[in-house]
Amino acid sequence: MIARRDVLKTVAALGLGALALQSRAQTAAYPSRPIKVVVPWPAGGNADVTIRPILDRMSQTFGSPIVVENRAGATGVVGTANSARATPDGYNLLQLSSSTVLNIALSGEKSFDLSRDFVPIGLAASTPLVLEVHPSVPAKNIAELIAYARANPGKLSYASGGIGTTAHLLSELFKQKAGLDIIHVPYQGGAPAVADLMGGHVNMYFDVLPTALPAAKDGRVRILGITQAKRSPMLPDVPTFAEAGQPAIEAAVWVAMLAPKGTDAAIVARLNDAMNRALAEPSVRQRLDTIGAEPTPGTPDKLATLIRVELEKWNEVVRRANIKAS
Repeated sequence: MIARRDVLKTVAALGLGALALQSRAQTAAYPSRPIKVVVPWPAGGNADVTIRPILDRMSQTFGSPIVVENRAGATGVVGTANSARATPDGYNLLQLSSSTVLNIALSGEKSFDLSRDFVPIGLAASTPLVLEVHPSVPAKNIAELIAYARANPGKLSYASGGIGTTAHLLSELFKQKAGLDIIHVPYQGGAPAVADLMGGHVNMYFDVLPTALPAAKDGRVRILGITQAKRSPMLPDVPTFAEAGQPAIEAAVWVAMLAPKGTDAAIVARLNDAMNRALAEPSVRQRLDTIGAEPTPGTPDKLATLIRVELEKWNEVVRRANIKAS
């Protein structure tokens, strides 16, 4: 006689097997309906225009629409927190940007955790930054700038687009690593910061490469270094900070993709593959090139490492500089 508990075990096993088969079938059919990607920034902003050509190509690969939902608010927090609570079925994704990571470090946001509440899909694109100075600054390279700033504490000033922006925290990192006393002058955005730099009202600014190039070519600013691991083909004569003896000064404005924790690993793998394929497409690369972004294909693990390293780095910068959210 078969024991009742054995029957129950058999029924449970059959049930689990059926669920596993159903899950595999759903994964194989993915995507079977439109995918939603939350961009926690306004439409038309850098994060928005960078991710859209990539998503357009992924949509073609899948043969299914990918819909962007701009959910701005609290410098990326509103949309990110909402996505952390979304159903982990592969149809609710999040665009993550370096600006969101900076804001988490600045605000100490606790309503979500990027590692706990999400799984990485992949890094999409990045835009390098350069350090530019007004031509009146008596420095032709980074070493000369450091020497001049050390000999004249409190005399130089640096611009930023506001408290907690990339230019702000990167400048503070530079000050900390090089042991400098340079005054912060925050502006309401990058455009007025650049305008005052060119006007000689401030001395230096960490700018994205595409907007720095025209001013440098006209002689309105002088570019001293680039904040990526290798030189840019657009500025072959400009050294990296590592070449100048400051390897810690490495940063970029980047965008990536996440999914809520619990999303099937096979679906994450398909999304990563589709994104990397999109980044290899000449049409996508051309569209990214027009906004100064560089494709950054890679694995989910690569993105997970970047998020961890960035959070550690910027948390330390904020702590040491005692920066408070405005």
